[in-house]
Amino acid sequence: MAAPRPSVLLVEDNPDDADTLRELFVDARAHVRLECVDTLAAALARLAAAPFDLVLLDLSLPDSHGLQTVERALAAAPHLPILVLTGLEDEALGTAAVHAGAQDYLVKGQADGAMLMRCMRYATERHRLLAARTADAAVWAALARSGEALLAAASGPAVLETLCAVALDTLGCATTSIWMLDAGGTAFTPVAAQPRQEWERIAGGTAAPDALAPLAAGAGASLRLTAALPPGLAPAAGEALALAFTRGGALIGVQVCGYVQRPAEDGIEMRVARGLVHVAALALANARLVDALEQSNAVKTYFAATMSHELRNTLFVIGGLSEMLSEGQEAASSDAARLARSIGARANESLAMIQAALELTRSEVRPAGGDAPAVVPVAALLARLADETRVPADKPELRLEWDVPADLPVLHADAIKLTMVLKNLVGNALKFTERGCVRVAVEPLEGALRFVVADTGIGIDAAELPRLFEPFRQAHGARSRRAGGAGLGCYIVGRLVALLGGQIAVDSRPGAGTRFAVTVPLRPA
Repeated sequence: MAAPRPSVLLVEDNPDDADTLRELFVDARAHVRLECVDTLAAALARLAAAPFDLVLLDLSLPDSHGLQTVERALAAAPHLPILVLTGLEDEALGTAAVHAGAQDYLVKGQADGAMLMRCMRYATERHRLLAARTADAAVWAALARSGEALLAAASGPAVLETLCAVALDTLGCATTSIWMLDAGGTAFTPVAAQPRQEWERIAGGTAAPDALAPLAAGAGASLRLTAALPPGLAPAAGEALALAFTRGGALIGVQVCGYVQRPAEDGIEMRVARGLVHVAALALANARLVDALEQSNAVKTYFAATMSHELRNTLFVIGGLSEMLSEGQEAASSDAARLARSIGARANESLAMIQAALELTRSEVRPAGGDAPAVVPVAALLARLADETRVPADKPELRLEWDVPADLPVLHADAIKLTMVLKNLVGNALKFTERGCVRVAVEPLEGALRFVVADTGIGIDAAELPRLFEPFRQAHGARSRRAGGAGLGCYIVGRLVALLGGQIAVDSRPGAGTRFAVTVPLRPA
């Protein structure tokens, strides 16, 4: 069977030039269907009324001139290749027309039939390849946006809601709903839908697994454009695009997209839909992993808190009994008294380590309801902390100073977390400063408060600063261990400051002291 003749629309107002082009087709023995019009308005009308394969476009017409002619033709028929015709003196204009979107240009009077046919084939193929690349770019861009949005939604419910929004944005559907298999495997129930009216229409509905089994059967079953869906799942009107989600070959969910007009089988929407099935499956698997990790983390946190609490009680008893034993010895220098004091010291070190573990588990607790931050009386909080904090008795040359200005702005934050941060920083400063001063100050900033804890202690080596807030890091090595450090204090501080929505900075030099600055916003973002 002979191939259909290509249909060419010639837009040329000069009859002699039009006749010359007809003769070139005859000379080339080209089997084309040629139609000629002499104005751009007539050309736009024909393009809207009949299908063509290519446009031969003169840029100097009675009703349009120059690049505007190309732009108007492209706007009316972006799916067609355009071959521009120019005069000898307008060759630069032909090049500009290619930059504007035309596929090629011919200089009138300089082309024979073979060159004309070659340019037409080139223009057609170039346009086809460009359209394919443009469509590919649109598909990949849509899938990239979809993947970024879906993977950013960590929990299962958030992924489902995001998947509905992504479908409306990238698939061009009017409605969408997601149905997942229930825990018992007895029915599919709706879990998300957009817009709201669609959710109101399907809420409370169910679908039997047998009714959806064909979606997961056979090759290519992950995407079906069909109206053969159970009444509850099918959209109120129009066509339905069904995206099936499977795991281990079994159907676990389906997303139904409703269209007023049936989308093209080879259109961008269908290509995006085929990719979206795999992106959604990855996002759902990621959400299941995140949910499992959070559950595991909750069990770990509960176990650590429980065991720490029990061990702390035991160490309290050991420490108290060792103190009583030491006091009961007649000679303070006796071996029994020395051993009792050693037992008490080791018990206190272990108690400090367990207390740090308890604080760490508290910092990891995230209330399900997300309690709103309360007003923090900063001056009262620091006064209470000052009452509870004392310079060690064996450091007579060390003083602790508090600089709290009056009329501080109102701070909305978690007072417990802020107290834990400051208590850790002040405790560390007192621990590693033998003489001089530990100074605690508050500085009001624009929209924030800065809490500063500065000391004249031993300082921190520059190589340790980047890793200071990692867990189980001890900047002072053996000295930290002798002082009872567990390497969790700064890590806990960093975690808590992040939960407060703030920032922490540290400046230190060995032998010159350390300055920690914690900036907390007056209101969390």
